[in-house]
Amino acid sequence: MSQSVPARTPTVKPYLDAIRATLQAAFCIENFESQLVERHNKPEVEVKTSKLLLLNPLIISRNVNERVLIEGSFNSIRVSIAVKQSDELKKLICKRLMRFMMQRADDFYILRRKPVPDYDISFLVTNFHAETMYTHRLVDFIVYFLEEIDKEISEMNLAVSSRARIMRKVATVVSLSLVALFLVLSIWENGLFKLHPSLMAVSYLGCMFQAIYIFSTDDAFRSPSLTRRKQIFIHSTLQIGSLICSVIAFIAIYLNKSQRNKPHFTTWHGLIGLIVFIWSLLQAFAGLFLTVLQQYIHSLGLSYAQLRIYHATSGVLLFTVSCLVLVLGLVSNWFKTKMPNNTIAYWMIFYLLTSNPSNYMMYHEIYSEKELRDVKVTHKKFESWHDRVAYAAVQTLRFTFDTFTGYIHEPSKTPSNSKQDNQQSIAGVPGMVAGMSRHMKSLRTMQRDHGWIHTLLSEAENERMHLLTFLELRQPGWIFRTFVLLGQGVFFNAFFLTYLCSPKICHRFVGFLEEEAVITYTRCIEELEAGRLPVWAKTSAPKIAKTYWKLKDDAMMKDVLLAVRADEATHRQVNHKLADVGSDAPNPYIQRQQDERDPPSEKEQEQINTGGKK
Repeated sequence: MSQSVPARTPTVKPYLDAIRATLQAAFCIENFESQLVERHNKPEVEVKTSKLLLLNPLIISRNVNERVLIEGSFNSIRVSIAVKQSDELKKLICKRLMRFMMQRADDFYILRRKPVPDYDISFLVTNFHAETMYTHRLVDFIVYFLEEIDKEISEMNLAVSSRARIMRKVATVVSLSLVALFLVLSIWENGLFKLHPSLMAVSYLGCMFQAIYIFSTDDAFRSPSLTRRKQIFIHSTLQIGSLICSVIAFIAIYLNKSQRNKPHFTTWHGLIGLIVFIWSLLQAFAGLFLTVLQQYIHSLGLSYAQLRIYHATSGVLLFTVSCLVLVLGLVSNWFKTKMPNNTIAYWMIFYLLTSNPSNYMMYHEIYSEKELRDVKVTHKKFESWHDRVAYAAVQTLRFTFDTFTGYIHEPSKTPSNSKQDNQQSIAGVPGMVAGMSRHMKSLRTMQRDHGWIHTLLSEAENERMHLLTFLELRQPGWIFRTFVLLGQGVFFNAFFLTYLCSPKICHRFVGFLEEEAVITYTRCIEELEAGRLPVWAKTSAPKIAKTYWKLKDDAMMKDVLLAVRADEATHRQVNHKLADVGSDAPNPYIQRQQDERDPPSEKEQEQINTGGKK
């Protein structure tokens, strides 16, 4: 059965039918032994030993940029395809698609590894291919390939154009919103000064932006009735309006400063603004020259096409520099004095950008009620001397922390959370050091990391969020901060050097450290439930904790402690497992974050299932 070809558009059907008919006629090829090399069959369309064995090449074209070259010979046929590339976007899409196919050339037996010059892709079909794959199937494949690649490029171009249209709409809304903002801020001003910010905003953010925007290269976005002549007319009208507004605004600010005996152009805003104003005048005269005086361009020996490109490039640069002037205007004295009376809009924008930490937080676990309650105190049995060394280091560190924070004594009714602060300031170090070390190793050895870096950095961020949560309850003093600074400096360098020598000891160390952390938070929860920590029992969960762990609005400190303990239990399990599998194995928890990374290969999945051991 031949491969079915779906329905085609009317413009493509005659083109594909002509290619099909030509290929069916050209595929009358037979075996022909080479006249140069004994017992070999060379494709004559490639070696061209004799003109008598070659047929006249035939080109079937749909337009200037889309054509098919069919070169026939006695024992082989070469089909070269030039895909439509009407603009730079389609050229880029076509180039990437062809590169993708070349990387998988082993699956296409008739694909020529290097296309014929001036063509995008070539097929080489010999008499052996025609015998094993059948002629009608080869013809159907080539025709189907042409239709599919035309469809694929059109869909990709449409998808990119859709995103571009969204960005254009967003840019238009932002520019008009800024114009409205400056009009509102200026409306209550007295004298000539209010004309300057309002008209400058209308001139550059309104008129000039829309004048540039009207020359869109997206044919699907433009209205069919908007011809090139109409575009030029609208562009010229908007630019004239921009020029009039900027001239009035410039005169207004100049007269205003002269009346108040203030110096001119003493700030970067004023100096660059003067350059932009003069540039706008020159740009307007250049546009007038291109529009009205076209008949004199050729007489001066100039190229109209090149002048248009220069004018367009200059206009885009002018608009960019005018945006810089706008930014400089936001720090002017006038804008700062207007800010207290007009802060609602700014606080709304600031809230939308910064109020949701999940916009920039890495992946972390969100636990159910059952998971929070099921956390148990565990201890991993020693399996090697690495484990004993790591455990001894943890016990030494724990004794130092307990002595320093006073945790070995009877807990106070008003907890100072110094134990938690000290512990989290140190616990956030291993993940960052290990992730950094593996990142540098990946760059140094030019090999993949197999999913460790993301997990380690996520663990470091998780520990940092623990610290920030407890800091919401009480800010430590300078003495405590000094000890944390010294301890972190020593611990960072010691852990870094140890990780370079033995990653297994380091991950086992973190696993044992997290065991101690689970013990610490379990005791805190028990003390809280027993009523011996009345302050925390009445304390609501900090807002940062509610957002990070997605806690309820009425969550208390007990809920925070349960979530932190669950995190520590997760780190305990992860680091013990990383120490077991070895530093060269793929991350065993790679599937927990599938949405954050590429899926594992079959080899990686096999190593995950076996724990990195054969």
